[in-house]
Amino acid sequence: MNNSAFNFNQTLHISNIIYSTASIAALILSIFGLTVNLFLLYVLFKDRCFHKTTYYLIFVSIISDTISTVATISGYIQIIRYELDFDGGTLMCRAVMFTMFTSYGISVMTLFLIGIDRYFVIVRPLHMNYRIYKKRLLVISEILIWIISSCSAAPLIKFMGVHKVDPLLCEFVVITTPISIYIIIFVAIQFIIPSMAIGLVYWRIIIHQKNYTRPGETVPSRTAQFNFRKRRFIKMLVCISSSYILATWPFFATIFGFAITQKSVLQVRSENLLIFLFIFFSLSATTSITILNPFLYLKFDLNIRKRSLKALQCINRKTNSKTTSTSIMVLNQDALERSQAK
Repeated sequence: MNNSAFNFNQTLHISNIIYSTASIAALILSIFGLTVNLFLLYVLFKDRCFHKTTYYLIFVSIISDTISTVATISGYIQIIRYELDFDGGTLMCRAVMFTMFTSYGISVMTLFLIGIDRYFVIVRPLHMNYRIYKKRLLVISEILIWIISSCSAAPLIKFMGVHKVDPLLCEFVVITTPISIYIIIFVAIQFIIPSMAIGLVYWRIIIHQKNYTRPGETVPSRTAQFNFRKRRFIKMLVCISSSYILATWPFFATIFGFAITQKSVLQVRSENLLIFLFIFFSLSATTSITILNPFLYLKFDLNIRKRSLKALQCINRKTNSKTTSTSIMVLNQDALERSQAK
């Protein structure tokens, strides 16, 4: 009895160290990611060249990522402070998980919607029904995405919680058969279906781009330039879609396993600390996707990168101008005071 209690306290102590250390690192990265996301929102909103369908959808996705990042930052702050009791931990757990996975669902489904729009623009540009009803279809689809994501994540508010022995361990406290069914449906809606759909749509686009030859193109330099842009576009699609799938599959595979075995994370932690660490860091990888996304846009989208650099230069000029004006005012004030003193 004493031995098992000692082992539990030892495991709890190790877990608290892991929580604090990982949360400090994640908090720094999340704040940095939030800053970049807000900057991209500013660039996309201010620059007229981004007032196009694809960039509107990217704008929505970045808003969703920003909301998710704010939720995770608040969670990390509470973990670092370690001042939560059972009720406070339960409230934080449910609020953060609902916000985070609603935002995740919106982002991944919007990425699929971007793929659909690109499919019709690139593969089927002469499809008249889509061209006529494009704006209406995209608006309705985006509204449905927000509704589906919110509804699929809403049961987390009821089913997730913390333990009295560990108010920071946010999980499905008791996994019954109905909760197992919900988890399987949740994984299908949030991960399996979007991942397969994204893979299929972007695969069709990639195959079309590789096999497509622009009619009447005879100038070698133009052909080379077009092929370069084509390869870059393909690379962007592959990187953005694969980042979602590769970063999040460990977490969704883990909770799918919980649905099958009906074991809680607390039980797993008491049995095997290494598996618990895998679960913990798989969730961290899932939350980090909102930090990674803006850098993928900056790396692979030439327009976003150019306009972002231009915006930074403009901000820098304004800052330098304000600093210079302030310095001149201070110098003038000093000169005036000296003249009055004389």
